[in-house]
This record gives sequence, structure tokens and C-alpha cells, in this order.
Amino acid sequence: MSDSVVANSGRKYQLLIFDWDGTLVQLSGRLFEGVEPVLQLLSEQGYYLAVATGMSRRGLDQDLRNLALMELFPITRTADETFSKPHPLMLEEIVTDYDTCVEAALMVGDTEYDLQMAANAGMDSLAVSYGVHTAERLLKQRPQGLIEQFAQLPAWLNNLNKQIDKGNRYE
Repeated sequence: MSDSVVANSGRKYQLLIFDWDGTLVQLSGRLFEGVEPVLQLLSEQGYYLAVATGMSRRGLDQDLRNLALMELFPITRTADETFSKPHPLMLEEIVTDYDTCVEAALMVGDTEYDLQMAANAGMDSLAVSYGVHTAERLLKQRPQGLIEQFAQLPAWLNNLNKQIDKGNRYE
């Protein structure tokens, strides 16, 4: 697969891997504003979605059921199934299960450990500043970008895809 465009899809990423607590879900157990419609949109646009979390399998499955999100995340990894963050195995297993490559995947997270895990796997990352760690702390990990609200994710991806599309045109 190409480093810049995955399987001629016109976009850089086909797999979006999310941290759970602090990225998708608040400490109260409720989704952050805009998460559900954005996840639905990304799924409809053909992105594969996954979760890589430090939670237990039991806790994540309970949350996914309670929030009616099981169908959106057919592949997930928890800390009690594999090495914990920032070890890359969690991401490597997800990439393997989706039969893709790290160049086609983006890790979205709210802590430096999420971003370090992505770097350790050779995977791009996107930081979210509304979670646990500050934007300043996250930017030290050199993510591809930073968003302040989850609802900004589709626009961030679309802007990236437009840049790729522009770069592939012959003038």
C-alpha cells in the first residue's frame, strides 16, 4: 500500500483507532458532544473504526452496550488482553485484524501514552485537547494534528484528503 493514498481510495487513512476514556467518553460515562453522529458519519463514509483502551474488556463491552456502539466497533483491544500503552502491540493487533497496514491507520487520543503508542507502532496520530492531557503536553509527541472538539474530526480528515487529492493531480 502507498504511504500517501490507501488502495487508491483518495484518502490517507482507512482505519481510525480511538482511545475510549477522554477521547470518546467523558469521566461521567457519557459520550462527548458530537461523538455519536461523527462516528456514524465516518462509518458511512467507509472508514473502519476500532478502540484501543487501557480499560478492561468487561468495562469496555459494558460501555459499548450501554451506549449502543457495539456495531461501530467490531474490533477493539483492552489492556487486559494485550500489552498496555505505550507498547504498540494493541495497535499492531488491530491493524492485523483489519488486514491493513500502519500507514493506513490513525490513532486518535487524549494522552501522551496514546500518541507514544502510535509512534511506537510507526502509526500516525491525532491529538484531542479536550481530554486528560493539555494541548502543550500532547504536541510534544508530534501528532499529525490536534482538534479541540470531536466534531472537528471529519473536517480535519477532509482537509487532509483534499491535500492528497491535489498532490495526485497532473496539471
